[in-house]
Amino acid sequence: MSWDLIPRIAISEIALVPGSNPLFGMNTLGGSVSVETKDGPSRPGSMIQSSEGSFGRWNTEFEHGGGINASGFNWYLAGSLFDEDGWLHQDTLERSRHMPDVLLAGLRRIL
Repeated sequence: MSWDLIPRIAISEIALVPGSNPLFGMNTLGGSVSVETKDGPSRPGSMIQSSEGSFGRWNTEFEHGGGINASGFNWYLAGSLFDEDGWLHQDTLERSRHMPDVLLAGLRRIL
C-alpha cells in the first residue's frame, strides 16, 4: 500500500487493530491498520487550506462533500497539491493526489 496516494485531508480516522484477525487477511500476525476515509453525508460543504514555507515549499488541500437525500446519492472529493524548489541545487519535488468517492443507494464506489 502506497500511503502517499491518500490525501491527508480525506482521512477521518486511523485505528491500529492488535493481534491476528482473519478478517483482515492471513498476513496480519502482528496486527493491522484500519484507515477510514470521509464521505459526503458526514462532511457536507467545501474547504480549502493552504500553507507555505522555506525554499519555495507550498501545499494546498481541498475537499468537497454533499448529497441528495431523496435519491441516496452522495459524493466526496478530496485532493492536495504540493511543490517545493528544494534546499539542494537542482532538487525539486512536485506531487498531486486526489480521491473521488461516490455512494448511490448503499452501494459505495471509490474511483
